[in-house]
Order: sequence, then C-alpha cells, then structure tokens
Amino acid sequence: MNWDAIGANGELVGAAAVVFTLAYLSIQLRRARSEYTRNNARELVVRNNAILGKLSDDPELRDRHLRGMLDFEALATEEKMAFSIWMFTWISNWEQAFVDQKEESFEGLPLEAYSMGIAEVLRTPDGRKYWQICRDYFSSEAASELDRVIDLSEQTWLDRFSEN
Repeated sequence: MNWDAIGANGELVGAAAVVFTLAYLSIQLRRARSEYTRNNARELVVRNNAILGKLSDDPELRDRHLRGMLDFEALATEEKMAFSIWMFTWISNWEQAFVDQKEESFEGLPLEAYSMGIAEVLRTPDGRKYWQICRDYFSSEAASELDRVIDLSEQTWLDRFSEN
C-alpha cells in the first residue's frame, strides 16, 4: 500500500468520524430540547401547586379569593390589591406556559386544562370584573387566548365546587 492510499483511507476514516459525531450531537441536542420542554411543564406544575397550596392552606387567602370572585367591589382596598396580585401571579404563570408552548418549548402537560381552571375563576361575576381591570397587564395574544377559553363555557369554579 502506498502513501496515497493510506492518506485516502485516513481521510475516509476521518470523514466517517465527523459524520458519526454530528449524528451523535444531533441526537443529544434533540434529547436535551425534549428534556427542556418537559422541564418547562414540570416547573409550571410546581409553581401552580405552590399557588394552589397557599390557597388550600391559608383560610384568610381562601376567604379573600372567594369574596373576590363573588363581590370584588366589596373588598377593602388592600384586599383588592392582594386578590389582584394573587390572580396576576396565577395568570402570569399561565402566560409564560402559553408563550413557551407557542415557541415549542413546552410539552407533557395539557395547557388547555390549566387554562380552563383560570377561566373558571374569571367567569365568576367579579372574576370578570377583575379580568376587565387587569387584562391589559398581559400580552394581547395571551389575553385573547384566555378570552377564547373563557367563552368556551359558562361553568365557574363556584359552580364546580359548590354544594348542590
């Protein structure tokens, strides 16, 4: 075998190694992206559970939440602010997931179900008042999507969990 043949074989082996490396990197990038998108969904669940856990564990917060849905105007100024911050936090978590989903950075969780939970609160008579007052805090695209989900039904959180 002459030096030209050895050189050609070396180039062939080098090219195969490059192709193999690129294929391996492509697979790893795909896996990393998939893990990233699932982590976004997991983080939403963790944040949502923290928010709803507070609602479940704090009788004062729970009372203010119910009164905010039933009669927002009757809340004292500081209670309106607290209810508004509470709802803003919940909706802004949803909005981030909405953006992540549009950018294909969110998978593994049905965002529509999460959207429906927020919509059921915003469908209450005074949930609607809150939404009219604070809708402009959110991107127009996210607000329009939440409006769409709100319009899908008339059922509210109060309907779902009230005694029949």
